[in-house]
Amino acid sequence: MNKKEQTEKEDDVSERPHKGNVTAKTTSRVTSNNYDTAVVDENGKKADRFLFEDVPHCKDGSADPGTQVETEDQTQAEEVPTEKVLTGGGKVLSETSPESCDSRNGCGVAGDQMVFWQSADGRCHYTPIRDMLAEGEIQTVAVSRSPLRADLTAVSRRAKRPAGGKLVEISTREGMSAKVLQGQCLLTMAGDGTIRKIRPDEMAEGKTLIPRAQPNIPHGTGPHTLDLKTQTGRGKQFEILLDREAGFIFGMYAAEGSAAGRGCKSVSFGMGEKQLRKRVESVLDRWGLNTWGNDDTYMGTTCTALGRRLAKTCGRGAENKRIPGFLWTAPRPFQEGFISGYFSGDGTVNGGEICATTTSREMAEGMVFLLGSMGVRASYRTYEIDREERYLDQHLIKVYQEGIENFPVLALTRKQKRAQKIKAEETKISRDRIPVPKGLKTEVVRAMKSADLSHSIYETGYSSRPRLKQAYGDLPDRMQALVQAPVWWEVVDSVEQIGPTQRAYDLGMQQRSNFMMSGGLLAHSTS
Repeated sequence: MNKKEQTEKEDDVSERPHKGNVTAKTTSRVTSNNYDTAVVDENGKKADRFLFEDVPHCKDGSADPGTQVETEDQTQAEEVPTEKVLTGGGKVLSETSPESCDSRNGCGVAGDQMVFWQSADGRCHYTPIRDMLAEGEIQTVAVSRSPLRADLTAVSRRAKRPAGGKLVEISTREGMSAKVLQGQCLLTMAGDGTIRKIRPDEMAEGKTLIPRAQPNIPHGTGPHTLDLKTQTGRGKQFEILLDREAGFIFGMYAAEGSAAGRGCKSVSFGMGEKQLRKRVESVLDRWGLNTWGNDDTYMGTTCTALGRRLAKTCGRGAENKRIPGFLWTAPRPFQEGFISGYFSGDGTVNGGEICATTTSREMAEGMVFLLGSMGVRASYRTYEIDREERYLDQHLIKVYQEGIENFPVLALTRKQKRAQKIKAEETKISRDRIPVPKGLKTEVVRAMKSADLSHSIYETGYSSRPRLKQAYGDLPDRMQALVQAPVWWEVVDSVEQIGPTQRAYDLGMQQRSNFMMSGGLLAHSTS
């Protein structure tokens, strides 16, 4: 196999392994008995799961996206669709030439960019965009223009394009990043206060602000219990309530746990805190499970049903840990318990910061998104560490002051006391900036009644949310709406070329012209 063939094969996501036990009678029906999703053919065999529609790159003569101002949810570009029937039982999807694409540099996002989506069976997933199902009805998060709010929105079209340009990575001061083609637009604030598109080459480092929305995901719409059973029916079979205590166990496993032995029957937790060991022992005892271990470093239990479920949903090995898929629709107490267990085990609360480190990028991505859905601002940065002559990526998750009052109570008392201090502290320098539209600067400056703040607003083009709240009653209506919107604004720190890619991905939205990726950043939909 030559290098080109190998590259194309690695990029062909239809060859990725499938997870889960599936049963179905018809092509492309999605079913599962273990919170995983797969596509099966009419014989019940696993079919190619990721069948994105291949579409040609945009044509020459496309409109310049950087100068268009949008005031409606849906882009009003004229498109001439042509029908294309997908093979393998796929349905008819329209093939269009996007008017908002920069034909010279290409548009679309990199295949590894994370997106949150809900399949037709109601289950939610947080995966790379290339791993989205291309069959059946799905929804993903998009932001409405007025009011600014991020909700699940129907996806009308999924496209995979040959990349027509190089990838660029847009990084913000707060640690967020997005990898897109050079012609792909994100969103920013226009001078009149509306949201408009902006290309990477238009972004001014240190000045351009791009919105990062707080996703409104369907907490509590899924099952409130979880069956722990083995396929053979041997061993302990039981049902657990998805409450805060259950979330704590799953969070502790994601942070400090392992499942080993035949059938993952041995579940252990490595922890030196006596309080945490007692808490774990109490929950396992409530579930009727015996525990073993020592008093200093670890404890565990023997239960194949629990071990398999933890390994399947949260992963095995530190580098493969992840947020369990069923958590997204689990009751809020379970989600809070998961965060509490994870940060009590793997987190650090010191020096006015709440942090956690992991070698799993998937865990870091998922945790940042989960916290964002609760109104807690967080991000992660990646560092390379040398461990026994093997270089590993270490991902540092950092929780910011914005929304920290919504951060769940930690199970470990000493960490919770420090976290409570951080919550009570008054922020001296807020990272929670809100852009002040050019047309509203005079009114906002007049409302602020401060010469120093006036100079800052004219100089930077933004002000902090806490300061704007102090003058809230005197602000113009549009500015009040921006203050109340569940959106954080990120300052672009750098825009760097990172090389070519084989494929670019895009989503067409039924009601809105954007979709959320990378923990809350917004890409403009060009389909």
